[in-house]
Amino acid sequence: GASSGCGGAPRANPALTLGARVTVIGLRSAEALNGQGAQIVRFNGVNGRWEARVNISGEVKSFRAENLRPAGELIFEPGARARIHSLRSESGSVLNGEVCQVLRYLHDVSRYEVRLADCTKALKGENLRPVEEAAE
Repeated sequence: GASSGCGGAPRANPALTLGARVTVIGLRSAEALNGQGAQIVRFNGVNGRWEARVNISGEVKSFRAENLRPAGELIFEPGARARIHSLRSESGSVLNGEVCQVLRYLHDVSRYEVRLADCTKALKGENLRPVEEAAE
């Protein structure tokens, strides 16, 4: 395949695909569904929503992308503080132990955009750990 050389950007690795197992988050209308597991059954191109079968009820519901996360990932809400860990690259390893602020989830690359003192980074959920506000 033709690769566009944009260097340094994470490869596209969509978080949401047909058959993917997901966790529902951040719903205000149907709060009982938050934290529930579901499996994506189809993408509705008309309204841009993902339809997923909720494990507990078997019902198919329609969700916006921002209300779904890959199953098994730690979930960070925008504005949450997180500590970076287990980065292996030379440039990344200096960030281990740093505290960052989560800005948003980047669905096209399955990473969180986080703000550090002087820059923003796109990191995988597995490289972030919640920070207990009390301990500093």
